[in-house]
Amino acid sequence: MNKEIPRIAVALKPSRRLARFLLGATLVTLALWGALFIYLPWFVWGAGVMAIVVIAACSWRRTLTHACRHLAMAADGFCELTFDSADSQKIVEGNIASGTFIHAWLVSLHVKDEHKTRALLILPDMMTPDEWRQFRVMARHVNVNGKK
Repeated sequence: MNKEIPRIAVALKPSRRLARFLLGATLVTLALWGALFIYLPWFVWGAGVMAIVVIAACSWRRTLTHACRHLAMAADGFCELTFDSADSQKIVEGNIASGTFIHAWLVSLHVKDEHKTRALLILPDMMTPDEWRQFRVMARHVNVNGKK
């Protein structure tokens, strides 16, 4: 008897919640640096602010240009991630690894391929509510390392 393995495939959108969180964290960091450098000369304070701005811009650029845009997952633990970069797509195939965290408002998915283990942070606003529900159920009942 040949049984088809249940599978889910979703297109991931950029998360607005995560963007707001990162923006808020950057502003709080700038405020704390401002409080620390208030008594230092202006050029030291300016250099610190510029360093934070450059680091934040680089991380935003990497996030926007190397993000996972498509996820396909099967009940047997097989997972396929599609990463978009500026000029090409990279498809990573692997298995769901232990350490995956599933909650109502956050999923931290660990995918192990032949080279390394990748952690993928997935929030509910990255897909439709129905896809989010199906994805969480599938991730919770996935067969990790041959165990159920």
